Amino acid sequence: MESYTKARELMDEVNTRFARTKFADVGFRAQLWATELSLQGANETAEVDVLVAGAVEAIVGENLIKAAEYYTRAVALQDELNREWPQSRFVSSARFEELESKRQATLAEALMREARTLDQVANELLAKRRALGAVEQVEAIHELMTRFAEEFPRSNLSDEGLGKKYSFLMSVREQLRELQDLFYERLVPLPGNDAPMIMRELVDQETYVKVMRFNPSKNRDDALPVDSIQWANAKELSVRVGWVLGREVRLPQADEISQLTAAGVMA
Repeated sequence: MESYTKARELMDEVNTRFARTKFADVGFRAQLWATELSLQGANETAEVDVLVAGAVEAIVGENLIKAAEYYTRAVALQDELNREWPQSRFVSSARFEELESKRQATLAEALMREARTLDQVANELLAKRRALGAVEQVEAIHELMTRFAEEFPRSNLSDEGLGKKYSFLMSVREQLRELQDLFYERLVPLPGNDAPMIMRELVDQETYVKVMRFNPSKNRDDALPVDSIQWANAKELSVRVGWVLGREVRLPQADEISQLTAAGVMA
């Protein structure tokens, strides 16, 4: 770059001082100038390459925050190069987009890692029926997932269902202790197996509405079991109850219901 600049400056002097001689050459000067322009931004491009290498190294070392910082600096530098030297051979909108995509992907993954860690903590607290402590985690994770949706709307990274989960838990956070007590009062172990637990009665409409926020029953009565329920809604109910309890919950199988009925446990 410096050599072309010096050659162009010398050619400028020749063309000015010796314009009538055979050494004057406007065309050659134009070629030098075009080459000089095309090489502008070379130092910045080299620096971008160094920053990208640093980001890759940080990712290998599991330091996503540091990697995101490198990508952020690389994006800013490539943007500056594109704006300051539009005729440079190093101008590249495609590279800018690539770097910005990697920056967002790294930040999104860092956010999701934090959310996953807090999700484990929240599940442990809920499983231990420590609802008050769990509420703090619910609020923190809901904030993270809101940021994820707002800041990375085009991210290919899935939120792994945490957005939906914590939107629901936020909506019932003031009733978490009540809901946990409600379900644990109705859970009984399966005959001959203390590990799995099953509800000893059908879900009444009042309880269903507290979890699902609507009542599909044709015969409305809070004390009556839910009727006219679709499979998808029943499945969703079990998922949400699992979120509240911090445990895996599924729909009972026919033989399990038969065991409770035979044992005189099922109401």
